[in-house]
Amino acid sequence: MNGSRVSSPPPRQWPRRLRLLRALLHRDRAMSTNTLITRTSGRGLEPNHSRLLDRHGQMVAVVRQRLGPEHAALFAEPTRMGAGSGSDIAWYAEGDVEPKPLLSLPEDVAARVRQRLERLKADIVSLAETLGKQGEASQDLASLLRAAVVAPGDSAVWVAGEQPILVDWGRRAAVADDVVAPAAGAIIAAREQADPVRAAPAAPSGGERAPPSGPAASAGAGESPGAAWSRNLAGLALWLLFFVLLAMLAGRLLQACGVGGPRWPASLRNLFPQYCTAGGTVDPVTNDAIASLEAQARAAELALARKIAACEVSCPAPPQRAAAPPPVLPIQEEITRRLPSTVERGKHLEITLTWEGSSDLDLYVSCPGGAIINYRNHEACGGKLVADLNRDGGTPQSRAVEHIIWADRPPAPGAYQVGVAMFNRYGDARASIPYYVAIWRNGRVVREERREISANDGIEPVLTLTSPLE
Repeated sequence: MNGSRVSSPPPRQWPRRLRLLRALLHRDRAMSTNTLITRTSGRGLEPNHSRLLDRHGQMVAVVRQRLGPEHAALFAEPTRMGAGSGSDIAWYAEGDVEPKPLLSLPEDVAARVRQRLERLKADIVSLAETLGKQGEASQDLASLLRAAVVAPGDSAVWVAGEQPILVDWGRRAAVADDVVAPAAGAIIAAREQADPVRAAPAAPSGGERAPPSGPAASAGAGESPGAAWSRNLAGLALWLLFFVLLAMLAGRLLQACGVGGPRWPASLRNLFPQYCTAGGTVDPVTNDAIASLEAQARAAELALARKIAACEVSCPAPPQRAAAPPPVLPIQEEITRRLPSTVERGKHLEITLTWEGSSDLDLYVSCPGGAIINYRNHEACGGKLVADLNRDGGTPQSRAVEHIIWADRPPAPGAYQVGVAMFNRYGDARASIPYYVAIWRNGRVVREERREISANDGIEPVLTLTSPLE
């Protein structure tokens, strides 16, 4: 070697290299106890918490301390494969048992695993509720645990033995359906087809195992080239349908003469053989008739404007109409208002006398057997007097009323004479006093008489009723 010797590094560099070697040996020893489950890209997913993956170690340590290793093993260990939040993530499980996708297991085994998974998640959520009551620091850890138990679906569940393991935990689907990011096998295969040199993975070291392949691993794979081609073909078909509809609409407009005009260039008008010209196709006689009608309309408008202008100066203002007197209430409503609310009403027949002023008038009803109903004899032949106002005189503003009813049964057959007498004027100076007599049946006035009485010289006959009433 020409007497030359291989130079050794300075003594002061050995401690640093020894520390690096010790760190590498420790990493290989730690990695030898973990097994690669799968790799996901996270496309179509969004995290429930921004710092969730970075605090995996702290979260698992608390779960293992409070609940045990079975609960801690639920969360696969994430390792980012590159820089940035959009890089792929490799998921590892503790131990050397190769995990399998839940969807590849028999239904009875998958059912047991799902039941165990729900139990573990319920225990973790209960732990989060307990931590949330123990201060601000514990509340932050509780929010991490609540976010971590959310997973996109069964495609994110793997099983080692009967221990469920979650990948893509703490993430939810960004669309309506639960979508799990593509599995590592499908991603690596697609990359190898695009760039075999760049996409070739490194051989696993230590106890690291390659992700499972086959139908089970491709369950969460991304969109296949066939599906992408189908989607593109569907989009092209929609665009073709749009243009066909647009052409049909243009044809309809051309047939209706809705496109084009006399100002269009001749080169464009030649492109539309169904174009309708605006001039030359209308009958001249029709044009003349239209022009004549338009001239007549203008003349009529001018004449109307002249009349309006002249009317503003010479036309007298219309006379003002006198206000209409207030309407007179029907006798039925007037009697109802006069009768006190405590007065009994008849079910079969009612006879009412009304008048105004201070005088006292009396209502008489002569029954077929000769009995009389009046102010002295209130009941006879089934009828009775139930209202007798102004007995001791009233005031000039009094609205008096007397009322006889048959309430229990209809009047007995025969003729009934109805009359009115003046008992006392009580200072009423009018020469005659108007009064009304109304006959009621079933709560409705069926007959009324308007009379006047001027002297208290006996009973004045008003009308005769025959029972049974028609």
